Amino acid sequence: MEYQLFETPKSGLPDDKNEDSVLVKKISSNQALITMSDGASTGVFSRNWSDHITGFFDTAFLDSSEDFLNGLQSLRTSFQPEITRPSAQRKFLLEGSYATVLASFVEKVTGLFSSRFKINNYAVGDVCLFIFNKTGELKQLFPYKESADFGNIPDLVRSSEKHQAKTPFSLRHDKFTASLDDTIVYATDAFAEFLLKQDEEHKLGHKILERVRMCKNNQQFRRLMDYYRTKGGMHNDDVTICILEAKK
Repeated sequence: MEYQLFETPKSGLPDDKNEDSVLVKKISSNQALITMSDGASTGVFSRNWSDHITGFFDTAFLDSSEDFLNGLQSLRTSFQPEITRPSAQRKFLLEGSYATVLASFVEKVTGLFSSRFKINNYAVGDVCLFIFNKTGELKQLFPYKESADFGNIPDLVRSSEKHQAKTPFSLRHDKFTASLDDTIVYATDAFAEFLLKQDEEHKLGHKILERVRMCKNNQQFRRLMDYYRTKGGMHNDDVTICILEAKK
C-alpha cells in the first residue's frame, strides 16, 4: 500500500496551528491503521488531544463498538497535557478538550482470482472516508452520506468522561470492500464537504483529487487549498488529507 499525506492550517496561520492530526501505522506490507482526528478550536489543547488520539489509537479498538468505547476511555485516562497557565487549567477542568475521529483498519487481501481492500471503519463526527473507482465515480462515503449532513454540529469525543456523559455521541461503524484500482481518501470536514459538494453538483470530485495528488509538498497543497477557499467556496478551516491506494 502507498499513501500521501497533506495538511495545512487555516489561511493566514502558521503551520503549527493546524489542530488536525493523522497517523498511518503500517502493521505489515498488506495492513495499515489510519487514524484521523480534528481538534475543536473552541476547546483547549485541541491539537494535543487530536495528537493523543491518533498517536495512541490501537488496532484492538476496532474489534467491536465496545472495544472502541473502552479504547476512548483509556485515551481519556492517559491524556495529561502540560498546563502552564491558570486560565487554561480552569477551562480544561470546566470543559476539557474535544475532537472528531475516524479510524480504519485497511487490509489488502490477495485471492486466487482477485485481490481487494477490506476496510473496517469507526467514526465519531465529520472526518470522512471516500472511495472513488478508477473512472472517478464516488462509490462509498462514510460516515456522512451527503453534503447536507455537514450543516449539523458534529459529534465530539471529549477528554472528560463527565462532560462526555452530558453530551453523548453517535458512534458510526461500517465495513467496505474496495478494488485495488480504487482510491481511498480520508479528509477532515472542510475539504470533505467541499469535495462532496463538487462531486454532487459537478461530478468533479476525482478532478479535485488529481490536483491534490499533483502537489509535491505541503506548501503547494496549502496554495491549492487557499485557492479553493477564495475561489471555490471552501470553508477556511484546517485541512488534512490522506490518500491511500495499492502499490502500482
